[in-house]
Amino acid sequence: MKTVITHVALLAAVLLLGAGCNTNINSDVATFNAQATNVANTGGHLAATLAVTAVPTATPVVANYDLTTDPTQLLIHAWGQTYGLPSGSKFTIIATQQQVAAFIVQSIELAGFQNSVKDGTAAIGSGQLRLDLSIVDTTGATGTGTITFQPTLDSNAALKLNLIGSSFGTLKLPNGLLGAMGDSTEKALIGAASDSASKVTLSALTLENGQMTVTGLLK
Repeated sequence: MKTVITHVALLAAVLLLGAGCNTNINSDVATFNAQATNVANTGGHLAATLAVTAVPTATPVVANYDLTTDPTQLLIHAWGQTYGLPSGSKFTIIATQQQVAAFIVQSIELAGFQNSVKDGTAAIGSGQLRLDLSIVDTTGATGTGTITFQPTLDSNAALKLNLIGSSFGTLKLPNGLLGAMGDSTEKALIGAASDSASKVTLSALTLENGQMTVTGLLK
C-alpha cells in the first residue's frame, strides 16, 4: 500500500505541474483521482493503468486494390477492406466489368429481387456503365432488360448517377426494381447506396476499356 500511495503522490505532482494554468485542471485531477483510487483498491500499479487507457491514433494509409490481376477477386471484398481503413486514408480500386457486374447483380438480389433478376453482365466504356439483366417479370415472363448510367462527380465531389437510357420491352417490372438497379450501381462505385451514406469521397472516377477505376479518401 505504501508503494501505491508513493506512486500516486508523485504522479499527482507531475500532473499538477504540467497542467499550469490549464482551465481543465479540475477535470484532469478528478480523472486521475478515480484511477488512483481504483488502483489502491485493487492493489495494482497506477502507471500500468494509465498506459492501458491511452488510445492510439489511427495512421492513415494508402491502399491499392487492383482486382484485374485476379478474376476470382470480388469487388465487395475490396470495398469491405476500404471501409475498414482509418479515416483520412487514400485508396484506389480497379475492377473489371465482369467483377462490377457480379457485384451489382448480387446487390440487386440482396435488395429482395432474387426472384426477379437471375443474372447479368456489364459493359464499361466511354464513361458509361451499361447493365444487361436477365429478368423474370411480375407475370412470370422472362426477358432481358438494359439500363445505362453515366456517373459523374459534381463540384463537391458528390457522385451523380445520370441515367442515359433503359429498355425492358414488354416486361412488367416489380415495384422498386429500377431503384435497386440504381442503388446497386452506386454501391459498386462508392461502396454505399447513396453519397450521403458513403464513407468515402472520390477524387477520380474512370469507366474505360472494360474497367472501373475509383480513387478517393476515407472520410
